[in-house]
Amino acid sequence: MTTFSLSRKSRFRFWLLGVGFFVVLLSVMLLSIVLLTTEHVLSSATVKETVQQMLVARTGIAIGYEKIGIDYFPSPTLALHQLTFSLPDRLQGKADTIRITPNITDLLTGKLNVGMVALERPDISLNLPDPLPFSHPPGSKELDISFASVLHVLPVLNVHISDGRFSLASGTRKVVGEHLDLTLK
Repeated sequence: MTTFSLSRKSRFRFWLLGVGFFVVLLSVMLLSIVLLTTEHVLSSATVKETVQQMLVARTGIAIGYEKIGIDYFPSPTLALHQLTFSLPDRLQGKADTIRITPNITDLLTGKLNVGMVALERPDISLNLPDPLPFSHPPGSKELDISFASVLHVLPVLNVHISDGRFSLASGTRKVVGEHLDLTLK
């Protein structure tokens, strides 16, 4: 009968391998817990209130939403579901989902800049104080210039709207578009 014994060096390697496996397993478990609870925490009333107050303070736009979702692959994306938004006397709207994707290069350098915004099935109403020249056919340069003057307040974004409804009103005149797919860059 032979006894099997490990040298001191082999025992240390075996112990180090066990500790390494335990650390990796613990890290994976903690990361899983964080990923699974993040959406629940972000959808809490306290976080909703903080986000709403921050947006009103920075942009003047009041928002409401049911819950926040996070997609990690293929790129990190924040999704607000059942969104409502308004800017008093100017803008009102709702959307099934808005997906906000940060600019990855900026994110890797520690900055948080929005790269793309996607609205799914939005219903947006915009009221303008000055009359637009509606006598020109849609797509004319005059209407494009007037619409561009409205959008100058938005930061440079890549915005995609799918299956949307858009209403633009000025005084008693109103232009409505339904089932729109629109990309603004």
